[in-house]
Amino acid sequence: MNPEQARGPIEGSCSDNLEKELVELQKQYGQAPNVEHPPPPPPPPVTATTQPLERLYECFQKQHPPVCEGSTNLVDVEDLKSSLQDIFVFMHLNDQEKVSCAAHMLNKDARVWCNAIKQTRDPTQMTWADFEVDFNEKYYNSAILTAKMNEFSRFYQVNLSLAEYARKFDRLAKFSPEMVPTETIRVVRFMEGLKPELARDVDMGHTGPMTYS
Repeated sequence: MNPEQARGPIEGSCSDNLEKELVELQKQYGQAPNVEHPPPPPPPPVTATTQPLERLYECFQKQHPPVCEGSTNLVDVEDLKSSLQDIFVFMHLNDQEKVSCAAHMLNKDARVWCNAIKQTRDPTQMTWADFEVDFNEKYYNSAILTAKMNEFSRFYQVNLSLAEYARKFDRLAKFSPEMVPTETIRVVRFMEGLKPELARDVDMGHTGPMTYS
């Protein structure tokens, strides 16, 4: 046999043994073999819908949301709902985040009401539509709306300035659309509530068909 051919298998075997010993030494001393791994995927983008609640509340508070203390004044309730809706649209919140943020700004009587709701329902499973239904049943119900309509039917200028009267008239009329369904009826109701002398002056100084605006 050729000496060169005789050494071939031995050298191959020695090489394999050396590689095994090297791997064992690397394991023994905590060194992983030099194996290339693909880089980790980039983290998902941080948005309002992926932030923890603490960060969500912080962003929400920066929008200066109104605080709800349980007022049954429909003007206050309407302003509250309108302001919250604007903030929700601006922050692109999902249903659960809307419920969490709305509950976060409840104080006093409204906080007591919210805690009572939590005893019978899981707030984490509530949609914003669910929350609105419960909220309206408490603070925007038919009895309160009827009371506001009665207030509008008995509303007169009395000691208010013309600007104050017009502003409150608009607010009350908003909750009583059935009482002023047309522009003409709205004008008539507005004139009826004015002081007699002021209504007379307005009527005498006006020519052509009257409009509320």
